[in-house]
Amino acid sequence: MPTLYISKQLYETILIFQFKDENMIQKANAIETFQKNIERTDMLITAMEKIGAYNRIYQYKAYEINSEYGRVVTESQNKELIKIEQFCAEHAIISLATAFETYIKELLQQLLYSYPAIFLCHNTKYDSQIRELLTKRKKFDYEQIEDILKLKNRFDYFDIFKIYSISLLTPEESQFIEYIYIKRNCFVHNAGKIDKKTKLKFRKIPSPIEKTYLTTESKRLRTKMKKLIKNIDGRIKKTLDQ
Repeated sequence: MPTLYISKQLYETILIFQFKDENMIQKANAIETFQKNIERTDMLITAMEKIGAYNRIYQYKAYEINSEYGRVVTESQNKELIKIEQFCAEHAIISLATAFETYIKELLQQLLYSYPAIFLCHNTKYDSQIRELLTKRKKFDYEQIEDILKLKNRFDYFDIFKIYSISLLTPEESQFIEYIYIKRNCFVHNAGKIDKKTKLKFRKIPSPIEKTYLTTESKRLRTKMKKLIKNIDGRIKKTLDQ
């Protein structure tokens, strides 16, 4: 009877499927994590909406006392509200970048857990590290995965998804994400000031929504981000389950 020879990669793939309960990647749910993180964005937007509503009620009562008092209260609260809305809108946009970044990290962990064969059936620069992640007797989370694969930023994640033929972002979605990061970096590193370098970036990647006030922009970007993540998640699952 002839001897059957199989490759090391195929052998490891068989082992992983045979002992799926012993998968060395911690189970993850990227879309669930995203939904929890986007709640922070929702709360920032809700906060500025509620403060505005409470202010209007208080101002109405102030005018009932007398018009001058009403005018003083309205002027004071409106000045304060502008600052509050600016702060909340900026941090809402910053949180969108954070939510996306956490999503793609959790997504890689989820795919390594649920579809290990995909990562063993390619010849890539990550081969030895992937096999370590899938066979070493230790449960890995996305921070450890990131460390072992030496993934330093979102571009490294884009690269690894591309290497393993996992369709993450369409060109239009990619531009949207880059716009979010330009806005985020402007708020975090430049205190919201748009310098020459940032202006050049905005020329290359214009706003994906109609230009409007920052408060409205944060709401529309939040809505667009939710739709984008839903599309990504559905697209990947459809592709991998075929």
